[in-house]
Amino acid sequence: MPTPARDLGCDLLVIGAGMAGLSAACRAAGQGLVVGVVERAPTVGGSALMSAGMLWCASDVEEFLALDPGADPGMIRLLVEKFPGASEWVASLGVPASPEVSMDAIHGFSSAGWQIDVPAFLRRAERVVEDAGGWVVRDAWTKSLLTQDGRVVGARVNQDGQAFTVGATATLLATGGFGGNPGLRGELIGPQAKDLLVRANPFSIGDGLRLGTAAGAAVTGHTPGFYGHLIPAPLPGGLAPADFERLTHRYSPHALLLDRDGHRLLDESVGYEINASTVAQQQGARALLVGDEEVRQHARSGPRIFEHSDRIQEAAHAGANVAEAATPGELAAIVARWGYHGLDAAVDGFNHAVRGRSTSMSPPRLHNRRPLDRPPFFALEVQPGITFTFRGLHIDHRARARRADGRVIPGLLCAGADAGGIYARSYAGGLSVALVLGVLAADTAAGMATTT
Repeated sequence: MPTPARDLGCDLLVIGAGMAGLSAACRAAGQGLVVGVVERAPTVGGSALMSAGMLWCASDVEEFLALDPGADPGMIRLLVEKFPGASEWVASLGVPASPEVSMDAIHGFSSAGWQIDVPAFLRRAERVVEDAGGWVVRDAWTKSLLTQDGRVVGARVNQDGQAFTVGATATLLATGGFGGNPGLRGELIGPQAKDLLVRANPFSIGDGLRLGTAAGAAVTGHTPGFYGHLIPAPLPGGLAPADFERLTHRYSPHALLLDRDGHRLLDESVGYEINASTVAQQQGARALLVGDEEVRQHARSGPRIFEHSDRIQEAAHAGANVAEAATPGELAAIVARWGYHGLDAAVDGFNHAVRGRSTSMSPPRLHNRRPLDRPPFFALEVQPGITFTFRGLHIDHRARARRADGRVIPGLLCAGADAGGIYARSYAGGLSVALVLGVLAADTAAGMATTT
């Protein structure tokens, strides 16, 4: 790794060393490019290092678009078509992976993937870059992009108080989105998002957006839009990366999600990520999650890739509002002290509808149509935690950044959560987006290197 006390040059400059950035860096280095990587954090990996390592994707484009009609059809098709080849490339690096895992039961649409050893992949990617003559620097802040005649030709970087310039044929923005920036959350997701907890890398504060828009790239995507999880509320001790898995409530599609007046917020069965983004729009970004013993067992099971624990008990230990009772009526009396009313009526109405004695249910319930009637019952207050932001820079199908009029910005690429508009409401993987777009960006950069 070079000492950043002088100007540097490379074929591809990667800003951000998470899944997208290191995928691109490794792929490009394997094609003979000299690659430089600049990472703001003291360690590489970003949010990928904090994930369960599930590399998965939707299997059917039309099925996914039916659930998320606001998603970009072309980008979803690209993601689904390119994912198998990108996954094979990861496997070719010797990265340990699980057998194929179906994700259908979790997300409500056809999907599958593998759990990979993310730290092993990151180590391998960094070695490939350095063995090919490239370098990776940490604790380095990218101040601005370099431009020449409308083309991005590198960046100005600061590390340890020293400024240096990196010239590059291609520059890739892969900083992980803007989830760690309260101001941008409020601007690009909605006012309440400023105060939401972040279940992701705190160093992802919108550097890619800042750099890209300064170079003329357009911001695209829907408001509000993020992928997240329901987590307990309140959390007096905050939310640390070590808490991410044990305090995540993916089983919410089997439960009821109520507002303070006891009204169901939506069809909870469609997807836990949609449940999280819906709660973000409620008063105080809070709601009540209600279930019975069978729902609780769902919370303790699921694919082996996720930690199996009593999520209700974990929430109580974390200091959240948690209640258990033998009947919905007794449960309603407890949660009334938290400001939630009508729980017993909501459970009774839901049970009546799913038993077939009602011709309609509003909101509807597409899946998991069983009554909540197996005691004991539980309720806990929940809040959303942001994992993956949906808005970002506009790109084409070669991962090239684009202006508002659709024109490509020469020399500027974008991948991972820095790219916007792929998803609008649902989600078919974050690591998959990072991997596929990272590989595309590397291949594009390789083509640029051969023509200069």
